[in-house]
Amino acid sequence: MYRSPIFPHLVLSRDYLLVRSAKGALFLCRIDKVYAVGQEEPHMEVFSPGTKNVQNYLLNRMLVYVYREFRARESPGIICQIRADELPIQSPLTDAIVRKRLKHCAELKKGPKGHFWIKRPDFQVPSEEELKRLLAPESVTRTSHLAIVKAVRQSRRGHHMRTK
Repeated sequence: MYRSPIFPHLVLSRDYLLVRSAKGALFLCRIDKVYAVGQEEPHMEVFSPGTKNVQNYLLNRMLVYVYREFRARESPGIICQIRADELPIQSPLTDAIVRKRLKHCAELKKGPKGHFWIKRPDFQVPSEEELKRLLAPESVTRTSHLAIVKAVRQSRRGHHMRTK
Protein backbone atom coordinates (compact mmCIF):
# COMPACT_ATOMS: atom_id res chain seq x y z
CA MET A 1 0.00 0.00 0.00
CA TYR A 2 2.96 2.31 0.58
CA ARG A 3 6.48 2.39 -0.71
CA SER A 4 9.58 4.34 0.22
CA PRO A 5 12.72 5.08 -1.74
CA ILE A 6 15.72 3.22 -0.34
CA PHE A 7 19.40 4.00 -0.94
CA PRO A 8 22.44 1.84 -0.09
CA HIS A 9 25.44 3.48 1.59
CA LEU A 10 29.07 2.45 1.81
CA VAL A 11 30.14 0.94 5.11
CA LEU A 12 33.69 1.54 6.29
CA SER A 13 35.55 -1.28 8.01
CA ARG A 14 35.90 0.85 11.14
CA ASP A 15 32.10 1.42 11.53
CA TYR A 16 30.37 -0.45 14.34
CA LEU A 17 27.00 -0.20 16.05
CA LEU A 18 26.81 0.17 19.84
CA VAL A 19 23.66 -1.52 21.19
CA ARG A 20 22.37 -1.22 24.73
CA SER A 21 20.06 -3.94 26.05
CA ALA A 22 17.06 -3.33 28.30
CA LYS A 23 19.17 -4.44 31.28
CA GLY A 24 21.91 -1.92 30.48
CA ALA A 25 24.49 -4.26 28.94
CA LEU A 26 26.44 -2.82 26.00
CA PHE A 27 27.26 -4.76 22.83
CA LEU A 28 29.41 -3.79 19.89
CA CYS A 29 28.05 -5.12 16.58
CA ARG A 30 29.69 -5.09 13.18
CA ILE A 31 27.72 -3.35 10.43
CA ASP A 32 27.55 -5.27 7.15
CA LYS A 33 25.16 -3.07 5.15
CA VAL A 34 23.51 0.32 5.61
CA TYR A 35 20.43 1.61 3.81
CA ALA A 36 18.70 4.96 4.14
CA VAL A 37 14.93 4.89 3.70
CA GLY A 38 13.17 8.06 2.60
CA GLN A 39 9.70 9.37 3.19
CA GLU A 40 6.80 7.00 2.48
CA GLU A 41 4.99 7.57 -0.78
CA PRO A 42 1.43 6.38 -1.45
CA HIS A 43 1.45 3.43 -3.80
CA MET A 44 -2.19 3.74 -4.85
CA GLU A 45 -4.75 6.36 -5.72
CA VAL A 46 -6.96 7.67 -2.91
CA PHE A 47 -10.66 7.81 -3.84
CA SER A 48 -12.13 11.23 -4.55
CA PRO A 49 -15.47 12.06 -2.90
CA GLY A 50 -18.53 11.36 -5.04
CA THR A 51 -16.80 9.15 -7.62
CA LYS A 52 -17.95 5.82 -9.03
CA ASN A 53 -15.08 4.11 -7.16
CA VAL A 54 -16.51 5.23 -3.82
CA GLN A 55 -19.98 4.02 -4.77
CA ASN A 56 -18.60 0.63 -5.88
CA TYR A 57 -16.68 0.27 -2.62
CA LEU A 58 -19.77 1.07 -0.54
CA LEU A 59 -21.86 -1.39 -2.55
CA ASN A 60 -19.23 -4.11 -2.15
CA ARG A 61 -19.05 -3.44 1.58
CA MET A 62 -22.83 -3.74 1.84
CA LEU A 63 -22.78 -6.97 -0.22
CA VAL A 64 -20.12 -8.50 2.04
CA TYR A 65 -22.26 -7.59 5.06
CA VAL A 66 -25.35 -9.21 3.49
CA TYR A 67 -23.47 -12.36 2.46
CA ARG A 68 -21.97 -12.80 5.94
CA GLU A 69 -25.35 -12.24 7.59
CA PHE A 70 -26.95 -14.84 5.30
CA ARG A 71 -24.18 -17.30 6.15
CA ALA A 72 -24.55 -16.66 9.90
CA ARG A 73 -28.35 -17.08 9.79
CA GLU A 74 -28.33 -20.19 7.58
CA SER A 75 -29.90 -23.28 9.09
CA PRO A 76 -32.02 -26.11 7.65
CA GLY A 77 -35.71 -25.27 7.25
CA ILE A 78 -35.33 -21.59 8.13
CA ILE A 79 -35.52 -18.82 5.55
CA CYS A 80 -32.60 -16.38 5.74
CA GLN A 81 -33.78 -12.82 6.05
CA ILE A 82 -32.36 -9.44 7.03
CA ARG A 83 -34.38 -6.42 8.08
CA ALA A 84 -33.98 -3.68 5.48
CA ASP A 85 -33.13 -1.13 8.17
CA GLU A 86 -30.19 -3.31 9.32
CA LEU A 87 -28.29 -2.73 6.08
CA PRO A 88 -25.34 -0.35 6.41
CA ILE A 89 -26.49 1.97 3.62
CA GLN A 90 -24.44 5.15 3.39
CA SER A 91 -25.31 8.52 1.88
CA PRO A 92 -24.39 8.19 -1.81
CA LEU A 93 -26.34 4.93 -2.10
CA THR A 94 -30.04 5.18 -2.89
CA ASP A 95 -32.68 2.51 -2.30
CA ALA A 96 -32.93 1.92 -6.06
CA ILE A 97 -29.18 1.26 -6.35
CA VAL A 98 -29.28 -1.10 -3.36
CA ARG A 99 -32.29 -3.01 -4.79
CA LYS A 100 -30.54 -3.35 -8.15
CA ARG A 101 -27.34 -4.65 -6.54
CA LEU A 102 -29.09 -7.14 -4.22
CA LYS A 103 -31.67 -8.54 -6.67
CA HIS A 104 -29.35 -11.40 -7.70
CA CYS A 105 -29.20 -12.79 -4.15
CA ALA A 106 -32.29 -11.55 -2.28
CA GLU A 107 -35.85 -10.29 -2.67
CA LEU A 108 -37.31 -7.33 -0.81
CA LYS A 109 -40.54 -8.37 0.91
CA LYS A 110 -42.88 -5.98 2.66
CA GLY A 111 -44.55 -7.26 5.79
CA PRO A 112 -46.47 -5.91 8.78
CA LYS A 113 -43.24 -5.76 10.83
CA GLY A 114 -41.25 -3.89 8.17
CA HIS A 115 -39.29 -4.65 5.02
CA PHE A 116 -37.06 -7.72 4.82
CA TRP A 117 -34.42 -8.90 2.38
CA ILE A 118 -35.06 -12.64 1.93
CA LYS A 119 -32.31 -14.82 0.44
CA ARG A 120 -33.21 -16.43 -2.88
CA PRO A 121 -33.35 -20.24 -2.58
CA ASP A 122 -31.05 -20.74 -5.60
CA PHE A 123 -28.36 -18.35 -4.32
CA GLN A 124 -25.11 -19.72 -2.88
CA VAL A 125 -23.24 -17.44 -0.48
CA PRO A 126 -19.65 -16.91 -1.75
CA SER A 127 -16.74 -18.31 0.25
CA GLU A 128 -14.88 -16.14 2.75
CA GLU A 129 -11.89 -15.96 0.38
CA GLU A 130 -14.11 -14.52 -2.37
CA LEU A 131 -15.54 -12.01 0.10
CA LYS A 132 -12.03 -10.92 1.07
CA ARG A 133 -11.21 -10.38 -2.61
CA LEU A 134 -14.40 -8.36 -3.02
CA LEU A 135 -13.45 -6.09 -0.13
CA ALA A 136 -9.65 -5.91 -0.10
CA PRO A 137 -7.81 -4.17 2.77
CA GLU A 138 -6.40 -1.69 0.25
CA SER A 139 -9.88 -0.41 -0.63
CA VAL A 140 -10.74 -0.05 3.06
CA THR A 141 -7.57 2.01 3.52
CA ARG A 142 -8.45 4.17 0.53
CA THR A 143 -11.86 5.02 1.95
CA SER A 144 -10.45 5.76 5.38
CA HIS A 145 -8.17 8.29 3.68
CA LEU A 146 -11.24 9.64 1.89
CA ALA A 147 -12.98 10.17 5.23
CA ILE A 148 -9.97 12.14 6.46
CA VAL A 149 -9.99 14.28 3.30
CA LYS A 150 -13.71 15.00 3.79
CA ALA A 151 -13.20 15.96 7.43
CA VAL A 152 -10.35 18.32 6.55
CA ARG A 153 -12.39 19.95 3.79
CA GLN A 154 -15.37 20.41 6.12
CA SER A 155 -13.20 21.90 8.84
CA ARG A 156 -11.72 24.33 6.32
CA ARG A 157 -15.18 25.36 5.13
CA GLY A 158 -16.30 25.92 8.71
CA HIS A 159 -13.18 27.97 9.40
CA HIS A 160 -13.77 30.19 6.36
CA MET A 161 -17.41 30.69 7.33
CA ARG A 162 -16.44 31.87 10.80
CA THR A 163 -13.95 34.41 9.50
CA LYS A 164 -16.43 36.18 7.21
